[in-house]
Amino acid sequence: MTSVRIEKQRIFKPYLGGWQHKITGVKYVNAESQTGPLSKRGPRKNTNCRAIQCVQTNDEATQSLRHQNNIPNNCKWCQLNILCSFRDDYYVPNEADKYMTVKSYESYADIQLNLDRHACVIQRSYRAYKWRKYIKECACAYREKLEKCKKYEEEKANANKLRHKQNTLRQIYPRSRVDFDMLYGLVERWRFDHLKDIKLLDKADQRAENYRIVEKTVKMFDQIDKHKQALKRLYQKQKALRFLTVNCKPIRWSSYKGKLVEMITIKIQNARKLKEIYDALNNCNISSEERMKLLITLKKWVETHNCVEALDLLSLLDQEITLLNRKIEGLSLDYLKERILNMFFKGCTSLSRRNIAHVDYDPYMFILNCVRAEEEHRDSTSALAFIMQEQDIYHLVNHIWQGQSALSRTRDLFILRMVRYQKDIEWAPWNCILLTKDEVDLHYDIDDLATIYSEHLISQIDLRHLIAKNYFKRLMIFEKEFRESCRFSEIQSKVIKYKPPVTMENYDPSKKYKLG
Repeated sequence: MTSVRIEKQRIFKPYLGGWQHKITGVKYVNAESQTGPLSKRGPRKNTNCRAIQCVQTNDEATQSLRHQNNIPNNCKWCQLNILCSFRDDYYVPNEADKYMTVKSYESYADIQLNLDRHACVIQRSYRAYKWRKYIKECACAYREKLEKCKKYEEEKANANKLRHKQNTLRQIYPRSRVDFDMLYGLVERWRFDHLKDIKLLDKADQRAENYRIVEKTVKMFDQIDKHKQALKRLYQKQKALRFLTVNCKPIRWSSYKGKLVEMITIKIQNARKLKEIYDALNNCNISSEERMKLLITLKKWVETHNCVEALDLLSLLDQEITLLNRKIEGLSLDYLKERILNMFFKGCTSLSRRNIAHVDYDPYMFILNCVRAEEEHRDSTSALAFIMQEQDIYHLVNHIWQGQSALSRTRDLFILRMVRYQKDIEWAPWNCILLTKDEVDLHYDIDDLATIYSEHLISQIDLRHLIAKNYFKRLMIFEKEFRESCRFSEIQSKVIKYKPPVTMENYDPSKKYKLG
């Protein structure tokens, strides 16, 4: 047992000042942490410090005298290599060595079995790769289809919205006969709906409501007629001005040297005189004296003509001259001036067709245009769709197909379409069916109609086809003549540009459509 003596050496250091904490009272003295001097008591052999202990070592190498001159000192690796070079039975391993082990013996059958197993793994991996690739393609196709469906629905909504806007603007600002027929149809529907609502009232209340409905209907018709007459007068003025302007243009042609030659005939000179008189009569910013001189000049010119229109015009001129001579204050001669202007063109009147029943043919014209657009798209050789008019479609829809879809009984003309019944046969009144737009897409996807439609439905459709063929039997004769004419060949060769209605098939979101 060895005893270790621990020497506790402590010296007393001089006081060099310091600091004291005011709260805790701890003193911090300078030179407190300094190491004191070594002890002067005897030698300090075999004494170690507890904090730091150091061991001094010396590394030396030994070598035999034979190889001492050829081998560098302290080179263990060189020594091993030299040793291996002199002895064949001695080998020093290296980390770059590759260890080879003997495997078990495999027969040819085992090798083939292993190859088959590896082939199965490759096939399984390849099938999994093909499935993953197919799933990615299907997912991509699904996303594209979903995007197309979304775009189709948006375009469908935009096309319907555009058509509603066009109808609304046409009802607010009617410009043609069809627009006014649409307004008359709206008034008739309003009157019919209100008459249907008052059937549950008493007789006295029904009479009062009938009187109110009739009075309001008359007012609406009166407003429509006023607007129609104002528009008619505007069109007459534009037509008269255009007529005079065209007849005032000189005859022009190019000579053999390329020079432009103009010729003003006596007819053109007379037309220019009439144009000057018309502009003067239409000028409202002249005084009564100037107006009097103009009327007298016109009267002298009219007296040289001997016709009914000239006599009527002379009578009107005498009336205005007489009224102007009397100098009546606050007298309005606008109506008389309008009559004088219109008398210039009384001989150039044109008969216009007027619907007595005021039928709104606009939805039926849209259905007919859809039929024409589809037949033109299918390169049809039949001309039936191009010789039929909106009145024929009106009879076909309301009197033969009862104004409703053959499948869903929908009566909304806005979404109804008249399409082919047998999709491989050209359209005709005896090969058509009235369906909605969504039903048309499903109808064209059917290859055999007998497998989908019931026998009762097919018999009803066949009966309506017979009625239509009997009613439009003379169309076949006209269709043959029209097909042999040059006009139908111009339609087929795109010489006459046919403008179809705005539908889902021809709607272009990037194109700006004109409303109204």
